[in-house]
Amino acid sequence: AILGSDARQYLGLAANLARYGVFSEVPPPILEPHALRTPGYPAFIALFVPIWGVRPLGPLAVAQGIVGALNAVGVAVLGCRLFDRRVGALAGFACALAPISVVMTGYAYTETLFAAGLVGGVLLLLTGLDRGQWWLSGLGGLAFGAAALIRPIGLPLVPLLLAIPLARLPLHRAWRHALALLAGFMLLAGAWMARSYAHFGRFSLSIVGDLNLYYYNAASLEAHRLGIPLDEARAQLDEQLASWPAGDSLWPAARQGSLARATILAHPVAFAWYNGLDALNSFRPGFSFLLGLFDPSAARRDVVAVFMSGDIPAALAALRSQAALILALEGYLLLFVAALVVLSLVGLVVLLIRKKWMEVILLALIPALLLYLPGIASNARFRAPVEPFLAILAALGLDAILSLLRRRDKAL
Repeated sequence: AILGSDARQYLGLAANLARYGVFSEVPPPILEPHALRTPGYPAFIALFVPIWGVRPLGPLAVAQGIVGALNAVGVAVLGCRLFDRRVGALAGFACALAPISVVMTGYAYTETLFAAGLVGGVLLLLTGLDRGQWWLSGLGGLAFGAAALIRPIGLPLVPLLLAIPLARLPLHRAWRHALALLAGFMLLAGAWMARSYAHFGRFSLSIVGDLNLYYYNAASLEAHRLGIPLDEARAQLDEQLASWPAGDSLWPAARQGSLARATILAHPVAFAWYNGLDALNSFRPGFSFLLGLFDPSAARRDVVAVFMSGDIPAALAALRSQAALILALEGYLLLFVAALVVLSLVGLVVLLIRKKWMEVILLALIPALLLYLPGIASNARFRAPVEPFLAILAALGLDAILSLLRRRDKAL
């Protein structure tokens, strides 16, 4: 198992949750209700603390490996349900062999568990829609609510999730499922948002959204727009923040969030464009995460990261420093990402030609939103939760290409 900066916070929160039953940075009797993180992933880690102690990294990695395998099975089932057995099998294998998803099971990060919440929620929702059982759609809403408690980025998915039953069923049948989905989602996510309101006066999941919007999205917008380095843009925002009205909000990141939204709303078109450019970082192969599994200090030898810095000699030196096995694995990472992107685009074209709008929402719009939102904070690990859906889309694209080749061979 590999630790990152976020992982240490998750472990600390999990320890207090397991030992004292409170979601706090410090143990009782001093109680500091935590507002930065949501409780989903710390609660998962806390399951292992009573037996393996406050750093249960080995059992955690094993458990996440099992969850990742179940995700692949769920993707195969989902592909069969949406299309056919051939697409389902291709999608399941693609998900099982998706290198960044596999690598992230070894990190004490949220990606694997978040993906499980999304895949499980979609399976429950589609089963409920196909069988006409609204209560299954409600269970799907619970799974999506759990996913939002694992990663707050799941909250903006609600409109797209509600559009799925509306795109699959007539309105007179779809509304019950949409209502059950929303009720299930709010039962979990809404309860935590109510807890935030009770402590901090803001009906929200966590302050991480406000901080990221300020430190990453708004700062990147200003850096692009003004043609200045990112650090300089952040310094300028900090100067504005110093004179920004404090107000009477108890929300720890109220001023940062307010200034970030004001900055973005002042330049919406520029933000939409530049944030999209930044989000393309999510399609980087993920060499740093792979290297971190072998040697946490080796991530600095990420050839892509060094090359993007403009230091060509250093990039060549980093390339020569890699062992043959590492180079082979990096080549696999690169080829897989390229194939995933190209075949996903082919699959999207197929869906659009067939006018499969529900599948477009599920397999294209939801991944696109999850990849777009982080902006400049994007990196390869943000791709892991959407690789299950892109695997189905790519499998559809590959199946369409193979079908065309078979028809051409028969015609010849």
